[in-house]
Amino acid sequence: IIKTWRQVDHPIYFYDFVARKGKDERLPLTCSLAIVMPCYNHVDVTRRSVESLLESTVGDGLCLILVDDGSSDDTWLYAAELRERLGDNQFHYHRSPKNLGVNASWNIGIECARTRYAEYIAIVNNDVLFAPGWDVPLVASLADESVGVVSPLSTEGAVPLDWPNGNDRHPNPAGYMGYMPILGAAFMCRLSLFDEIGLFPADKGLRI
Repeated sequence: IIKTWRQVDHPIYFYDFVARKGKDERLPLTCSLAIVMPCYNHVDVTRRSVESLLESTVGDGLCLILVDDGSSDDTWLYAAELRERLGDNQFHYHRSPKNLGVNASWNIGIECARTRYAEYIAIVNNDVLFAPGWDVPLVASLADESVGVVSPLSTEGAVPLDWPNGNDRHPNPAGYMGYMPILGAAFMCRLSLFDEIGLFPADKGLRI
């Protein structure tokens, strides 16, 4: 670490950290896309969703934020496994002491994403399965500053044997523009949007 001082017009000094090349765990952890996934028990469901997410997300700078809403099963063990596999740069686990509800869990995830200085944030359910490259068109759409929030086209029903093709599945009507284009189970926006509109009302959410 190279430490420097910079004087400004007023008698205040800013202490700068300039990192040398290579890994230094004292530096702030950053990511490009923070993915917030609340969960409550059903660790097998969470595992399937997370593994699908990790396999299908192709963009760089991913950080998974798993918000455990007071689970009593082995979710924490799976989280420890993910921490070992992914490391601090790509994984963060938060466990609430009791079940707070989905809006509170979303807000916790947003605050965690802020500590990572993420540019984009996706909020997803823990029972979603992801098709390869799901993140690319969503991030590309947000390059248009007039677009605030985006969701992927989704299908619903039993998981087909040919997943992720899912040829026999029917589209979720919530994915059609003009009906309800924003899907509560999976949506993405710039993290800065929450600076403009605030967090979710914690007292109005449903339990996970």
